[in-house]
Amino acid sequence: MNDITCPKGGIYAYVLERSQRCRVTAITRSLYDSIQTHGLTINSKKYGLIENWRPYRLVRSADEAADRYYRFVPTSAILAPFLLPCHQASSDARTHLPPTVVLCQNGIGIEQSLAEAFPSVHILSCVAWIMATLTSPSVVESRTSTPQNCSVQPINPGGPIIEHDALDRLVIGLYEGEGFAENHDDPDQRPCNWYVEGLLDEDGTALIGAARTEKLQRGTNEMQLFLDVITAGGCKAEAVGHIQPARWAKNMVNGAFSTMCTLSRASIAQFLAPDFLPHTLPAVRETMVEMLCVARALGYREAELSAETVDEVISLMLQNSQSKGSVSRLPSALKASPANQATDRRINPDVPPEDKDPDGTEVKNIGVGGPMGQPSFKPSMLIDMERNRPIELEPIIGAVLERAKSKAIETPRLDL
Repeated sequence: MNDITCPKGGIYAYVLERSQRCRVTAITRSLYDSIQTHGLTINSKKYGLIENWRPYRLVRSADEAADRYYRFVPTSAILAPFLLPCHQASSDARTHLPPTVVLCQNGIGIEQSLAEAFPSVHILSCVAWIMATLTSPSVVESRTSTPQNCSVQPINPGGPIIEHDALDRLVIGLYEGEGFAENHDDPDQRPCNWYVEGLLDEDGTALIGAARTEKLQRGTNEMQLFLDVITAGGCKAEAVGHIQPARWAKNMVNGAFSTMCTLSRASIAQFLAPDFLPHTLPAVRETMVEMLCVARALGYREAELSAETVDEVISLMLQNSQSKGSVSRLPSALKASPANQATDRRINPDVPPEDKDPDGTEVKNIGVGGPMGQPSFKPSMLIDMERNRPIELEPIIGAVLERAKSKAIETPRLDL
């Protein structure tokens, strides 16, 4: 089962069926009639042009889908505090609990309510690096059916269209909780930065000893199976031992770029236009560093979440929004600021002097591989705002502020 409530869900529903190893039941509410009648068209630089595609089964709601057993339940639906949380399923849905739920959603702390509601379920937490936009059929032009041939031709299928760039990377991990606990077998000996336990018994207490080891092994097996299926469909996916550092890395992008693009009503390319870089990049970088400091307080060290992630992400965004090729150095707007130099020392004080420029800035030769982004690409938060839909402010920003407060970390930019 998958949900087509956003472009990301549509892409992964297609990829899963493309593997020929599963049948997808897709949930879509507002697009149900359109997809049922005309199908879904995917216009992808990676997968080509797929016209009028329909999943194996299309339904309007989780209640309608809850008439059978599913091996995996992936969801990419938007997370907002006033929407129905994914764990508040109907009694029918609870009757056919799957062994594994796959959360492909933005934000921090998105898994715990599900872990507490359904302790027996394995939770695969996924971080998606993907550029996809749901567009109106009347305004879309597309490539021909092979990614290599980029001749332009109009599309008018009558149904919804997903524009997908070549960027398609999925990081998958088994949810165990947040913060690093060095000794799970002794709950009283966890370090002070441990935050929340995600592997629970039916009574809500933390699993320990053999019971914890057994659930970890079963969950790891489920993760490998899902990885095999989605990889067979063509997705560039990888499994990691600890998913939370990867989730924080992605959240730094959403928390900085998505929010500022939404506030400024600008696409990524507009936000990173050369004339604006001296103003936009320092603000983005400092916001990302604030989130990195909160992650450090939760126990995610340099080995798990490198400080270089901040500048690597900025370079990736610049590369995908402006010109081909790697970005060899960060723009001078970042290097010239004394505040940025002080921040570098705060999050990565052990950089050897020989690895710094004469002005004290760490030397970075960052070659981030990846495709060119869509010049008009807008973060999903901005699109949701433009279409008067709920935005994912709570999981992306609110959850970080909650954790910052619990660790007495100052976040003046995020507080705004």
